[in-house]
Amino acid sequence: APDYFGNGIDGISNITGIKVENYTGDSSYAEYKGEKFGFKVRYNEMFTSNDGEVMAVYENSDTPAVVKKDCGGFISVYSALGDMPAALLKDIAREAGVFIYSDTTDLVYVNSNIISVCSDTDGDVTINMPKDGTLSEMFDGGDVEVKNGKFTVNMRRGEVKMFKIN
Repeated sequence: APDYFGNGIDGISNITGIKVENYTGDSSYAEYKGEKFGFKVRYNEMFTSNDGEVMAVYENSDTPAVVKKDCGGFISVYSALGDMPAALLKDIAREAGVFIYSDTTDLVYVNSNIISVCSDTDGDVTINMPKDGTLSEMFDGGDVEVKNGKFTVNMRRGEVKMFKIN
């Protein structure tokens, strides 16, 4: 996208509300809470910003790769890199007021009637719920109690459980 949203580099700033500038470093990776993310190659044109709170920096530098900014009425986040880790996306969503069902990398699907979980690891999986109550396990049968906004089930990596929200 050589014209960056129809306005050169200013197009990125116009869309995000965050001023960006060209990044001249060598890295195409950053790290967030111990997880490395970014591009496998260093593109000719990459960007950075000093116009907000730094959430992640380019690898081996103090140059911002991800920043967030209060734009008066909304929070904007700019990431110069792709493949952002789940922890970063969840922290952004949590700050925006989104309810987070899993604090781990387990996959969770929810609608008004069903919650399903695919475990990323072997062992106990704890899921956050917006309210206490009883869930009915749809494959194996049986009920699971949600207490203090959480329930825990033991699962194998890759296993899927589906619960009816009662």
